[in-house]
Amino acid sequence: LKVQELDDLTAPAAVAVGLLTGLVLLIMSCCQTKINKNIPEHIKKEMQDTVADLRETVKDIVAPRKKQRFRKRDRVYFYGRKMMRRVEDNIKLMDDVRLRNQVEGRKLIKTLAKSIIGDSSDSSTAGDIGGGDGRPAEDYLEEEEELLQQTRVPPELK
Repeated sequence: LKVQELDDLTAPAAVAVGLLTGLVLLIMSCCQTKINKNIPEHIKKEMQDTVADLRETVKDIVAPRKKQRFRKRDRVYFYGRKMMRRVEDNIKLMDDVRLRNQVEGRKLIKTLAKSIIGDSSDSSTAGDIGGGDGRPAEDYLEEEEELLQQTRVPPELK
């Protein structure tokens, strides 16, 4: 078949489809009016309200409304405050961590000092060097005899 022959066949078919569609719509509208006459008025009103609500919902879902526009200065103000809140929270967190580390560091230094020097409140746990009063033991302060004999120190300096 040629292109011109196809055009000749499709024109009557298109007219037939149009007439058939019109006839179906006419029959449906007649049936609808008969059905609508049997429905009470208060139910019709409720149905119309429900259909209106559903139509609005569908409009929002299918074609959402435009987003609200803000001025540039408002956006800068909003995001600036948001950023400042985050920075303030981080500064507070860092201060808390710093204070906690200072306290833990002080505790660590105290425990090391107690283990090396000895605890002044408990004499039984004194360290190797320290006595009960926080001073080194007298044994550590005395000079050894051998060292004194080896060195030539005048007797008046002894």
